[in-house]
Amino acid sequence: MMSIQFKFFWVSAQNSSNIENDLNNFLSSVDVIKVQKEFVNNGSDSHFCILVEYIRSQNTKSSFNNTVSKKKIDYREILSPDDFSLYDKIRSWRKMVAQKEAVQLYTVLTNEQMAKISQDKIKTLNGLSKIEGLGDTRIKKYGNEIIEIVVNETQKQEKNNK
Repeated sequence: MMSIQFKFFWVSAQNSSNIENDLNNFLSSVDVIKVQKEFVNNGSDSHFCILVEYIRSQNTKSSFNNTVSKKKIDYREILSPDDFSLYDKIRSWRKMVAQKEAVQLYTVLTNEQMAKISQDKIKTLNGLSKIEGLGDTRIKKYGNEIIEIVVNETQKQEKNNK
């Protein structure tokens, strides 16, 4: 049995290489019916919204899903225990914000951005502005909350490590 399905992609106008690969892998793994594209001009957070309408039969497994799952990174293995603890706090905050705003998690922060914030212990808006793909709009919207999490968690870690 075949059913029509939809998949959304958000492709940053500034850094699209990772999403482009995922999009191309996905498109090559399904029977595409229709693709709709829209450019959202939002300053440094400008991006393309792409809606793919497609069909996948039950007996066809998606190589896209296999490709993506192989690329997943276990940040618990990569980050130090203190860095992962901070990463986890930021991830919990991101989940809450995404639910509240009814948006995808990665539109708030990507895993890579959270890892960079955690590793570098970024405590300033200027520091956040140096993270790839984190534009002015998101920094204005979320920056102070992110910094508060980093400051609070690093203070707790410093007390615990003494």
